[in-house]
Amino acid sequence: PLSFPLPSCKRLPSPGDFVRLALERQAWPEQEEPGPAQPQPEQEEPAPEEVPQKPFRIALTFDDGPGPYTARLLDGLAQYDARATFFVLGCRIPGNEELLVRMAQEGHEIGNHSYSHSLFQKMSQSAVSEEIRQTADMIETACGVRPWLVRPPYGDLSSSVTRALSEPLVLWSVDPQDWKLRNADAVVQAVLSSVGDGDIVLLHDIHSTSVDAALILLERLSEQGYDFVTVTELFEQAGTPMEQNGRYRQAGARTGSDPSAQS
Repeated sequence: PLSFPLPSCKRLPSPGDFVRLALERQAWPEQEEPGPAQPQPEQEEPAPEEVPQKPFRIALTFDDGPGPYTARLLDGLAQYDARATFFVLGCRIPGNEELLVRMAQEGHEIGNHSYSHSLFQKMSQSAVSEEIRQTADMIETACGVRPWLVRPPYGDLSSSVTRALSEPLVLWSVDPQDWKLRNADAVVQAVLSSVGDGDIVLLHDIHSTSVDAALILLERLSEQGYDFVTVTELFEQAGTPMEQNGRYRQAGARTGSDPSAQS
C-alpha cells in the first residue's frame, strides 16, 4: 500500500490556554489612539539688539559744495555710519544733482547756503530772499527735498538778513578755519582742541585738505565716544527743537536744554 507523509499538526488549544491568554491581555498597557497633531506655538523672533548711544555727539557741517571731493567725503561718512549737514550753494548744483540725491538717500541733511555766496548785508531784503528761494527750488528739483535750514554766507546775521529770512539760521561753535589753513593735520588739531558735546563744526567740502581732515576726525572722534548727527537731530536730542526765526550755534548736552544754544 502507498504511504503518504502525514502533515505535522500543532496541539489543539485547551480551555486553560484561553484563560491564560485573557489574563495576559489584561496585563498589557493600554495604548491610546493617536489624535490629530497639535499645532506648535509660534516662536517670536528675537527683538533686534539696540545699538547703545555713544556719550557725546556733534554735527559736522560742510559749506560751499557740492564739489569734486564731496563723493569721497560721503564714502567716509558711510564707513562710520555718520550723518552730516551740507549747506550747499545753488550755483554749484548744476552737474552735481546726483550728489544731492545721494546725500538725501544716505540720511544726510541738506541746508541752504544761498545761490552766489554774496554778502547779504550789502543786498536788499528782496534780493536776499530771492537767493534763498532760488537755491531751495534747485535743491528740491534735484533731490526731492526742500531745505529748511539756512546758513547765511560768512555767518552774516545783520538786521537786514534776519528781517528778510524766517528760516532757522545756523552758525557754528567750532571753526578750525580750514579754508585758510589748507592743512589736514592742522585742521584736525584745531577741532580736537576745542570740540565738545553738542557742538556744530564748520568745514568746507570744496577743499581736499578739509575732506582729508574730516575723514581723520571721523576716526578720532568715534574712538572718543562721539556720534555724528545732523544739525536738526543735534537740537532735538538736546530738547530744543529748531524753530522759525531761531538762531543756532551750539546745542548742549543730549538731554535737557542749554540757554546758550540760541543767540
